[in-house]
Amino acid sequence: MKLDLNHLKCSLSPFSIYLSRDNDPVLANGDLVAAFNNLPVSILLFDVEGHILFYNNSFSRVCGLDDLEDKTQIEHVETLPFYLNDLKIMIQNHILHAPKNTFIPPLERQSITVEFPKGEIQREIGFSIRPEEGTSENQCSKLWVLIARDISRFKKLDAEEEQRQEEAQRRRKLATISKQIATYSTHIFKHFFAISQQAYLMNEKQTKLLQQQGANEDSFKLVQENQAHLAYIQSNIEEATGLFRQVERLNQPILLKLAPSNIATSLKYWVREFKQDGFLPEDVNFHIDIDLEVPKVNIDGFELKKVIKALLQNSLESQLASTPLDIKLYLGVESGQHADYVTINIEDNGRGIPQNAMDSIFDPFFSTKTNKLLGLGLPYAFKLTEAQKGKLVIESVAQYGTTALIKLPTEVPVSSSS
Repeated sequence: MKLDLNHLKCSLSPFSIYLSRDNDPVLANGDLVAAFNNLPVSILLFDVEGHILFYNNSFSRVCGLDDLEDKTQIEHVETLPFYLNDLKIMIQNHILHAPKNTFIPPLERQSITVEFPKGEIQREIGFSIRPEEGTSENQCSKLWVLIARDISRFKKLDAEEEQRQEEAQRRRKLATISKQIATYSTHIFKHFFAISQQAYLMNEKQTKLLQQQGANEDSFKLVQENQAHLAYIQSNIEEATGLFRQVERLNQPILLKLAPSNIATSLKYWVREFKQDGFLPEDVNFHIDIDLEVPKVNIDGFELKKVIKALLQNSLESQLASTPLDIKLYLGVESGQHADYVTINIEDNGRGIPQNAMDSIFDPFFSTKTNKLLGLGLPYAFKLTEAQKGKLVIESVAQYGTTALIKLPTEVPVSSSS
């Protein structure tokens, strides 16, 4: 085999440092093989008639050629192993069966799933195929360069790993947004504080006028009206200040008092409290099933209660006009690869969340409710749950309802606690 490397400009130029092209413009046959085998990607060269001219060690490993008993027969695209049939068909249809002397565009960013017979291994292989003007002994002058790489780790994540990556990305996104919001909030809060001080001073002055002797009836009414306006301003400033405090909490570390707790007992107490203070209306069909025996979990009961209340609030606000609202609260257990979890499930039959909004539900100030401008409940609930080493998962279908799952790691594996 003899190939002129200098003709392979476009496809291999990004890897010229591995090929030492700057020092040796024309490489000898032995140097060429060594250079190709040192490439950080898998490479296969073939001509327009399908003759395989060369493939490096990386291609042999990625495509399972190392495991073949007879490697000497791989001289043509047709003789590649059967488990690469998808790749062979793609090459045949796109290149080998094309009319001669026609322009054939490159194949970019294609991928195939390969089921290797040995050890039942499955890989996702991404590749591109590009034409190059080259020379080869007793073969056609045009070459095709196939550059492949194993992209399995990007395509085939197990469910838990995929969820961990999504949670980590959500955590970074929440931290970045919260920090930016907190910076702006601090400056805006200063202006609200100044307005609040002025309103307080004006109210004090109006009170002194009322206490003065000899004030006529018209002056008295005017002062009272002014006081009512000032009270309204003060009330709105206090409400806005409370909102800014909530925003600040998103950007502050949460200090917890964790203790092993019986979550079923805590839930019963919180539900009774919610009903007594009128938080859970009587016209809502509220079903609870929290008698399941589950292991203890490490929680801060005061903070977890806030999470439960925020999720129930979302359910209460999701009622469809034509359908009675049903809310179910129940316990479960779940075994994972890295931990066992006690799950608190809150399920409703409300309006649900549109699919195109699911990626933003934990973003501060995002809300699907048109009458709500804040949208801090879920982001803060997410942060509180993560601070207790738990996970908050929201599953929803528009017009059919939402299920919120709080997953808390157990002190003892589920299998040994039963």
